[in-house]
Amino acid sequence: EAFGRVLRLLADPEFVQVDAATGEVALSQAMQTTLERIVETIFMALMATTVGTVLAVPVSFLAARNLMEPVTAPLAAIMVAVAALPVGGWLGSQLGQLLLVAAALVAGQPLLGVVAAVVVLTAVYLLLRAGLPDAESEAQGNNRAALLRLVLAGLLLILGLGLVAQLGVGAGKWLDGVLGPLGFLGN
Repeated sequence: EAFGRVLRLLADPEFVQVDAATGEVALSQAMQTTLERIVETIFMALMATTVGTVLAVPVSFLAARNLMEPVTAPLAAIMVAVAALPVGGWLGSQLGQLLLVAAALVAGQPLLGVVAAVVVLTAVYLLLRAGLPDAESEAQGNNRAALLRLVLAGLLLILGLGLVAQLGVGAGKWLDGVLGPLGFLGN
C-alpha cells in the first residue's frame, strides 16, 4: 500500500511551488497550464452552445414546415438521393476546400480580407433576398433561376465564412500578444 501511495505521489504533478528561501507559495507551471486549459474549454463550450442554439432555431422551423407538406416523391427517387449523398458530400468537400484556400489567400492581408468579407456577405444577402425557389410555383424557369441563386449564395457563404474565420485567426494571434497572460482568450 505504501508503495502504491509513493507511485501516485510521483505520478501527480506538483500543484504549488514553495520557495525555500522566502517560504512564498505559488502555482506551479503545470497547474497554471491546467487552469488555462480549463477556462479555455469552458469558453469553447459556451461558444459552441451559442452557435448551436442560433443555428437550431431556424432549422427547427424549417423542419416543422417540411412536416406539414405532403410527401409526393416516389420511393425510388428517395433511394437514389440517399445513394448519391456520399458522392455529393465528397464533391462538396473538395469545392469547399478550394473556397477555403481562396479565403486564406485573400485574408492574408487584413484590410483586403475585411473588404472581401463585407462584399461577399452582402452578395449572399442580396441573392437570398432576390428569392428562394417557390414550392407552389408552376414556372420551371423561375424555379431554376432561384435554385441557381441559392447555389451561388451557398458557395459565396462558404467563401465569406472562410474569410471571417481567417480574419478571426489573425485577430486571435494579434490578441495573444497584446493580452499577455490572458492571451489564450484571444484564440
